[in-house]
Amino acid sequence: MEAAALRGTWRVLRERGGDLRSHRSRRKTATGEQAKADSPTPAGRKTLSKVQNFGKGVGVIRGGRQNMAEKVIKNPVLPARKNNCTFAGTLEKYLIIRFSSIGDIVLITPVIRCLKAAKPYAEIHVVTKKAFSDVLKHNPYVTCLHTFETNVNEVVPVLQAEDFTGVIDLHHNIRSWKLKRVLGKPAYAFNKLNIRKWLAVVLKRKNLLPPVHIVDRYLETVMPLGVMNDGKGLDYFIGEADKVNVPETLGVKGGYSVLVVGGSYYTKQIPLNKLNEIVRKSANPVILLGGKADQKIGEELVGMNPGVVNACGQLSLNQSASVIEQADRVITSDTGLMHIAAAYGKKIVSLWGNTIPEFGMGPYKAHPDSVILEIQGLSCRPCSKLGYHKCPKGHFKCMQAIAIEERTVNL
Repeated sequence: MEAAALRGTWRVLRERGGDLRSHRSRRKTATGEQAKADSPTPAGRKTLSKVQNFGKGVGVIRGGRQNMAEKVIKNPVLPARKNNCTFAGTLEKYLIIRFSSIGDIVLITPVIRCLKAAKPYAEIHVVTKKAFSDVLKHNPYVTCLHTFETNVNEVVPVLQAEDFTGVIDLHHNIRSWKLKRVLGKPAYAFNKLNIRKWLAVVLKRKNLLPPVHIVDRYLETVMPLGVMNDGKGLDYFIGEADKVNVPETLGVKGGYSVLVVGGSYYTKQIPLNKLNEIVRKSANPVILLGGKADQKIGEELVGMNPGVVNACGQLSLNQSASVIEQADRVITSDTGLMHIAAAYGKKIVSLWGNTIPEFGMGPYKAHPDSVILEIQGLSCRPCSKLGYHKCPKGHFKCMQAIAIEERTVNL
């Protein structure tokens, strides 16, 4: 592997007109631990193999085999290079870690954009699960997107070959810690405030949480790199092939509202009776968005309200984003599509069940007319920082007690 990496580096430096001696000098400054990990000796390989599983990788960026490089997602905005990623022009590069999920990845987009603004000639790489790759697939600020199916070890050889300047850990769990340890590069880690969140759940005390949005705390993580918040909010980019002609595809002409069905947990989802109430009080046509698991609920709503368009499970994530971009307003619970709506500056009516905006993940810089609906002072809320597959108390008051007003639904 060392020989292949050196051959690939020589080829890249030759293409750039670089000086191999300067590269060798930079490699000598590596820490003793990293040098041991990269050692071609059997002992060095044995030590490394304890941490990594050298199975399938998504791609080799420097001098890798072509069949492995095919799995690296090509950025369609910047000029392509042979390895199917893009080349920013310098050897300075940063890896951002955020493995999941849709909303969380949307929330790191200001970091990507502002890091690129602070270091315009650096390469910005991101590692995430393949299932969520569409969120960043068309982001023009991402040089290279590294994805894996189930285990981050799938991409370790690829990431080691990149020889990053620094690693920005915005996931901050045991998996990201192991990855940082293997890469052995300067790291900047986001503080998830898990203890404070746990205490807020157990003691029901929101004041234990800082009044700072998670996006701003993400940006604080990279301030040592000279990154400043540009105040532009979230980003979401889609390709031309994902743009939906709503009148032709869904049969809706003129203005419409999007109603997001479903969610990652039952206790974050809008109940069927509340969804029906929202539809009946909407002055505009309603398009339902959700996954395949939400199709049945969508069919029930259509049965009760024949004019509703059920697009649940019919569109890809980026096609759903296109429908949101063209909507007058979006009515949703605490979902990833809520954050996509915020990225497009939509009017958002968000209903909050077991989670609370004080966790720092409310709509970020959304339209000023946006509204948050929640039951304040409920003794059992928040019951979790994530959610449950059923209400622990059995009454689901955090959602069922929310009043649906016509003027709110049609803001």
